[in-house]
Amino acid sequence: MKIAFVVTHFPAVSETFVLNQITGLLERGHEVEIYADRPRKESSVHADVERFHLFDKTRYAPRLPGHPLTRVAQACGLVARHFASAPRQIAGALNVFRFGQQAASLKLLHRVVPFLPRRPAYDIIHAHFGLNGIKAQALRDLGAVSGKLITTFHGYDVTVRTRGARRNMYARLFEQGEWFTWNSQFTADRLLALGCPPERLTQLAMGVDTRAFVPPDRRAARSGGVSLLTIARLVEFKGIEYALRAMALLVPRYPELKYRVIGDGPLRASLEKLRRELGLEANVEFLGALPQKEVITAFAQADLFVLPSIVGSDGGTETQGVVLIEAQAMGLPVVASRVGGIPDSLTDGVTGVLVPPRDSQALARNLAELIERRESWPEMGRAGQRFVEEKFNLNKLNDKLELLYQQVLSGGCPPTDQSAIAAS
Repeated sequence: MKIAFVVTHFPAVSETFVLNQITGLLERGHEVEIYADRPRKESSVHADVERFHLFDKTRYAPRLPGHPLTRVAQACGLVARHFASAPRQIAGALNVFRFGQQAASLKLLHRVVPFLPRRPAYDIIHAHFGLNGIKAQALRDLGAVSGKLITTFHGYDVTVRTRGARRNMYARLFEQGEWFTWNSQFTADRLLALGCPPERLTQLAMGVDTRAFVPPDRRAARSGGVSLLTIARLVEFKGIEYALRAMALLVPRYPELKYRVIGDGPLRASLEKLRRELGLEANVEFLGALPQKEVITAFAQADLFVLPSIVGSDGGTETQGVVLIEAQAMGLPVVASRVGGIPDSLTDGVTGVLVPPRDSQALARNLAELIERRESWPEMGRAGQRFVEEKFNLNKLNDKLELLYQQVLSGGCPPTDQSAIAAS
């Protein structure tokens, strides 16, 4: 099959689920091309990007200038350059009556350019995140690209993006897109509430490559100080503030307790300030974004994994928590908030513990209970590995993805998920 991925950023360290699908399809012999607005500015790139020569398979839209006059000037140049070979696509991309803000902002004009003058035909166009589904549908409407459209929703696109007047933003996509996938029951419920047709909705969780996440021997819990780990973007809904406040409650009792945070983001400075205010400089370390090899080493060195997510002020929340899957694949007991799609990503009381969001005292209490029960860690870790192998093995999920493509392409009906429909 010939497959196009439509994404916002590529590569993006925080979106390894997209990379894992692409490489899985390439390993299965399919042809893949990637369309992105731009690469994300990051200090490291996943090794698979180079191993599979993915930059050679990626096309970027011309960068959209921020200043209105510069944007208009660049748009005039794009029109002059491409109108003769693709008049319908160029004129259509400027049609504000048909495409509204996409056209008025000149974003659609810039996004159509990578498809010209080829106007390629694909078997499958796979858009990650709802906004990219809208983008891909507009490009199909323009005749810039063709193929069956599958849109994968991840959560941000059905929470933050659909508030207020934007509630109906996916109406056209739901009407014309061939298929839609969801990663957790929380996302499925939101999609159904927004009007996604249940007969074209299938579960497809984001998995992990268990070949890459090989746990150390955890048959016996380590003695000495306990090491906690969080891997997350430093943004509000990740709830790192509450983990720091829980640490402040725990350190007087466990002075050797260590907490390492991997990831970067806009809240780093304020979180480091909170660390100082709580007197935790000797116990908490912010490591920034790290390449996967170092992340796996950090998993191996940790005793417990913590994901204290919340519902943010903008409505954003965790809708699967792939990092929880990675931690369990590495044999770590996990402690996470009972919010969004997180309950689908662990087995409460077996592979980890669910705690109320925004409750540092409950988080500290549950962590203390686990610290006092070190002998339970190895079995919890093994249970987590079995859980991941059963539900989130990347190879199995990529087999499911390939089958979904084949069924959509043939005009058949992939299995829908009655559990999601019933839960709504």
